[in-house]
Amino acid sequence: MNEHRDRTANSVSRRTVLKRTAASGTLVGLTGTLAQGGGTKIRLGGKVAGWQGQAPNSIKGQKNPTLKLKPGKKYTVVWKNLDGQPHDFVIRDKSGKQLVKTKIMNNRGKTQSVTFTASKKMATYLCTVHPTTMKGQVNTGGGNGGGSGGSQSTTSTSTQSGNDGNSKKPAKQIKLGGQSTGWKGIAPESIKGKLNPTLNLKAGQPYEVIWINLDGFDHNFIAMSADGDPQTADYGSTVVRSPLMNVQGQTQTVRFTPKKDTNEYYCEIHPVEMRGAISTGGNGTTQTTTNQTTQGSPSKTFQLGFKDGKWMGQSSGIKGKTNPTLNLQQGQRYAIKWTNTTSYSRAANRPNLVLTTNYPNGPALSRSDFLLKKGTSQTVTFTASKKLSAYFAENYRKAHGKIVVKGGGSTTTTM
Repeated sequence: MNEHRDRTANSVSRRTVLKRTAASGTLVGLTGTLAQGGGTKIRLGGKVAGWQGQAPNSIKGQKNPTLKLKPGKKYTVVWKNLDGQPHDFVIRDKSGKQLVKTKIMNNRGKTQSVTFTASKKMATYLCTVHPTTMKGQVNTGGGNGGGSGGSQSTTSTSTQSGNDGNSKKPAKQIKLGGQSTGWKGIAPESIKGKLNPTLNLKAGQPYEVIWINLDGFDHNFIAMSADGDPQTADYGSTVVRSPLMNVQGQTQTVRFTPKKDTNEYYCEIHPVEMRGAISTGGNGTTQTTTNQTTQGSPSKTFQLGFKDGKWMGQSSGIKGKTNPTLNLQQGQRYAIKWTNTTSYSRAANRPNLVLTTNYPNGPALSRSDFLLKKGTSQTVTFTASKKLSAYFAENYRKAHGKIVVKGGGSTTTTM
């Protein structure tokens, strides 16, 4: 079976706009036109770690540089895929509305161009697949596309959790080595040499995780808690998240204070291989994925298969349906067991399952790991909440379905 990748944006909206604006080639609600050329050129390189400024000289070498644009002036952004991962280029206003957008592209070395007229509404640019690391500011105070404010690589970086109320207390240190095959324990002696060692921590005590990049690939350190509050649909909150780092031998210091339910750490680029448990001596539990909690058995399990870039129903009531709607009752526990029906040769093509409040721009309420091998499966367990409205696979734009939650006086759906 051939690998299938859907690299297009929302197909329905694109078909609609092509009927209306075939002559101009513009996208729905967007000011940009693809492959038209003209205007002042801005050149960027795209990779998971961040956008790399290439031209003009004022942004060359900068990471996620600020783009200084003059309202009413035409610009062409030419960006090159540097790592073979799926990326697109999007400009948004302050409310998050997309003003300019290209297609998703995952061909290393290939370039893509988009031409647009700058407006005062433009606030940020980003990649929608990697919105936390590939994001920069747009300054419409005037300019030629150059700017400042981009981040630069350093020999070491430091990250602190936003709710670290014990920052003045002396922190206990943990040292790890980060590589694509897993976290390597360095210190203290109890974890030395162990792969993805369990970190035995004390809730309320500040800690410093000092980790070194061992292989030169993109990694970061994330600590999570399993909250599982069905009223807020908070199935796993981030305690601390460090920026990506891809320089071999470089170190990063991550400071945070674990809670009683802080239960795991991982790298968001390699969430399967680089994942370990955190034990706080309280009620924290070790999880195999970021979405499983210990709140009782599910009342119903939906079974899905991932095939040809789409979800296929496999259990009673949804069997044979493509991207089937899942009907839930608020407050009830459910499970979604999904199976990967295809083997993928590239990590960039791996599917996963995400539950969200609003596809495609809403936050992820629950997320499984990515699966690479045929026949492997994962189970996502959650409590139905009014906030749930859709499920999807992050790397596949046609793999998304509705979630309808009934009860509690209202019904929630979207899309």
